[in-house]
Amino acid sequence: RRAGARPARLTVMAAASDIPIRLRPFGNYLLVRRISAGGMADVFRARVVGARGFSKNVAIKRIFPHLAESDRFVRMFADEARIASRLVHPNIVQIRELGEHRGVPFIAMEYVPGRDLYLVFQRLVELGERLPAPFAVRVAAEVARALEHAHAFRHHDQPHDIVHRDVSPRNVLISWGGEVKLADFGVARARDREEHTEHGLIKGKVRYMSPEAAAGRVLDRRSDLFSLGVVLAELLIMRPFRDGANDLEILASIRRGEVDCQRLAGVPGPLLPVVERALAAHPEKR
Repeated sequence: RRAGARPARLTVMAAASDIPIRLRPFGNYLLVRRISAGGMADVFRARVVGARGFSKNVAIKRIFPHLAESDRFVRMFADEARIASRLVHPNIVQIRELGEHRGVPFIAMEYVPGRDLYLVFQRLVELGERLPAPFAVRVAAEVARALEHAHAFRHHDQPHDIVHRDVSPRNVLISWGGEVKLADFGVARARDREEHTEHGLIKGKVRYMSPEAAAGRVLDRRSDLFSLGVVLAELLIMRPFRDGANDLEILASIRRGEVDCQRLAGVPGPLLPVVERALAAHPEKR
């Protein structure tokens, strides 16, 4: 960017994703629309209503009722809320409350009116358009700021050793006004988690894993940088960075540290060293 120039403004195009539901009470909230459903919980846009016409949108992440009977999943859910609630940063989705309604745990958090990066990417592909490189860089830079805050976080003057472990387009939210926010610390590693991942167990989305994550090794912040490098590469080349017949084939390729240099041909020259460094197979080279 030129000195003194205003940062590139990112405008998000609308794409249908919210799933309408019948407006219904949920504790102190009113559920308005279901936004998404994952492997562990579904997420709703909700509204909290107060005195004298006060009303505010929030997001409610509600664990699936059948998982609420599992102590392990409830501990994982509580870990997510506790870890993310300590991270106060403009590029991280803020946690408002960890609660329970009729025996089902939920997390109330900041509602980001907009779309996740995956939907933005898919919409651009449908339209045959590219995300301008300055916008791609801005998105990556703001996610990097969120990660820097999480990685450096200290609690009671002790390092928290947070690693997100799931940096991917689905977990990057972009508001209609262009704000970029990192979400979902559900599989994050931290020093004081109640529910720890078993050694060798793989978590996160395969296409965005680092070689050390794919091998089930102990991770540090550099694993998140690799995942962010994959996201940035995809935004610049406008296609998936990794292909394979199935997840196992992709996983094996990642473990071997393979990077298809031909896929980086669409990366603008000045950005190529940045992407290549983020995608280095050995963490010490990132």
